Amino acid sequence: MNSHFLVYPILAAGGQDGGHNPMAIDFSMAIVVWVCFILLCLILYKFAWKPILTGLDKREETIRKALEDAEQAAAELSKIGDSRATIIAEADTKAKEIVATARKAAVEGARVIENKAKEESQILLENANREINAAREKAEARLRHESAELAIGLASKLIGENLDDAKNRALTDRLIADI
Repeated sequence: MNSHFLVYPILAAGGQDGGHNPMAIDFSMAIVVWVCFILLCLILYKFAWKPILTGLDKREETIRKALEDAEQAAAELSKIGDSRATIIAEADTKAKEIVATARKAAVEGARVIENKAKEESQILLENANREINAAREKAEARLRHESAELAIGLASKLIGENLDDAKNRALTDRLIADI
């Protein structure tokens, strides 16, 4: 056998000059090819396409469920965002109210302290005036007394006679009142 025929089987069947027609249809070969093709399709359908299609259906369902969950999560996040904004607005309003109340309380406290300080200063001023008046009256009384003593001393030297103390005092008080 020629090695040339092993490499080119078509040429070996038809001879050296290529007497075999490649365009000629061999019905037995076509039937074998179709049977193999149909068997291959059936085997692939049973063992490959069904599991692949089932897997794809499961994957599609998983993706659909994930999308629904994502939409639900987005809706919940939107609700949470809205409630968060509401809570922040309420907290801001409460904080402003607290600050306003604190300011009012501070102003009221300052006014109370100021009034109390004015009252205390007025009391201190009145006490000081009373003490001044008492000291003045005491000084005036002492001055009268000393003036009376001096006047009596002068009068007794001038008159030359010594009057009793009661008369001297009455006379001195009268002279001081006239002055």
